[in-house]
Amino acid sequence: MEHSATLLNDVRVMGKDRFLSDRTLQDAAIRRFEILGEAAGHVSKETREAFPTIPWSKMRGFSSLAKHEYWRVDLERVWEAIDEIPFLRQELGRIRLDHRRVD
Repeated sequence: MEHSATLLNDVRVMGKDRFLSDRTLQDAAIRRFEILGEAAGHVSKETREAFPTIPWSKMRGFSSLAKHEYWRVDLERVWEAIDEIPFLRQELGRIRLDHRRVD
């Protein structure tokens, strides 16, 4: 998850205009959201409940949409999600720290 979030943050840094005008960036970002959604589906119930600020079900839902109904993907909504990546990266860091404390 962290790798995908880092790559999506790189797209965010490039800016919305570049994202909206570059089909390769769009495809890469959408693919990374698919991966994040798949990974979210494998997160334990305990972790999901411990970190309720992460939109687990939305992540899984977008992944499904992107894979099975790709023609409905709205690039403005994808950008909105990209814009929230710093928060997601922060939360993933909290999960990593929490799991280190348990180990």
